[in-house]
Amino acid sequence: MNPRTHGKQTGFTLIELMIVVALIGILATIAVPTFTRYLAQSKTTEPRLMLRSMADSAVGYYQVEHYDEGGRPVAALMFPTRNYSELDSDVSIVPETVPPGTKYPTTPDDWAGSPWAEMKFRIARPHYYQYRYRPVNFPDFGDSFTCRAKGDTDSDGIQSDFRIYGEANEAGLLRISGMIIADPSNELE
Repeated sequence: MNPRTHGKQTGFTLIELMIVVALIGILATIAVPTFTRYLAQSKTTEPRLMLRSMADSAVGYYQVEHYDEGGRPVAALMFPTRNYSELDSDVSIVPETVPPGTKYPTTPDDWAGSPWAEMKFRIARPHYYQYRYRPVNFPDFGDSFTCRAKGDTDSDGIQSDFRIYGEANEAGLLRISGMIIADPSNELE
């Protein structure tokens, strides 16, 4: 036995342990809300980027001349539609229901149909939101579209709703509105 260490205890005292626990508690009260806020902000970045991409794709489709199999120009300029008809205003939705706080495991087949294929738009990775595209093509009055994302990222039953609107007048001039974040209680279609 070493006489120098005889009688000395090694380890932490109760006060030292209480100070460490208090410091950890203070750090946690600061870090957890900040982390939660950053996590929520990161989940709202997805629809902003995807809706902007969807709107740009619809505008790109509108600005290109389209031809049939015989090489003849097809009708007037219009936004992509589900059934290739000028007066189509069907809503295209992926997925069918809003994902409840989890990511939707998207597949290439989700985006294979019309109008997604015409816009060359698809989301390759799992995503938190339901995406909708709705064209309204009226050659005599102007054409428009709505891109929309709805999601319940924290499973609280309250859905976030993001929208971008685009329109073209009879002269073919295009305008896209900025991002609109709708009140969850405001149900528009």
